[in-house]
Amino acid sequence: MAACSRESCHQSLRQLSRCTPPSTTTAPTPGASFTRSPYATAFAVANRPIEGWSEAFGIFGLEDGVPVAAYGPRGSAQAIANIRAAMTPKTKAVLLANHGVLTWGPQAPLAVQLGVIIEEAAQSAILASAIGGAKLVPAHLLHASFERDARFDKAGAARVTGTERPNP
Repeated sequence: MAACSRESCHQSLRQLSRCTPPSTTTAPTPGASFTRSPYATAFAVANRPIEGWSEAFGIFGLEDGVPVAAYGPRGSAQAIANIRAAMTPKTKAVLLANHGVLTWGPQAPLAVQLGVIIEEAAQSAILASAIGGAKLVPAHLLHASFERDARFDKAGAARVTGTERPNP
């Protein structure tokens, strides 16, 4: 998976990069990624959203899951309108019905990383369907994971010198 560089998806990404989610005042998104990763695209083809089954969705701010934008021909005004209609102020990714996965973030590498997180959640959900199905993590607990991760980031990495011994 890589940041979109193929001309076939450039028009949609250019148009989306000028969009901001409804009800926000944030600047346009500078990083976007498109992929047809197999498990997440399976959800897109089935027109099923990817929900918050994984703690990673909380850590990466995807507590509301990944919605499906209705199908529209690639790069068309209808496709862009469908993406906008699927977005909320917290949306960081959409499944493009019958097509693939579009993610965005403050930098392209973060958009690509979201694509990986989404692909792993989709794969886990498909595998879990054989043993009873994926179970949702309540949104407030996913949000707690997001807050906890932010505290870890703020605290920084712990340094181990090799002289410490764990307590038995």
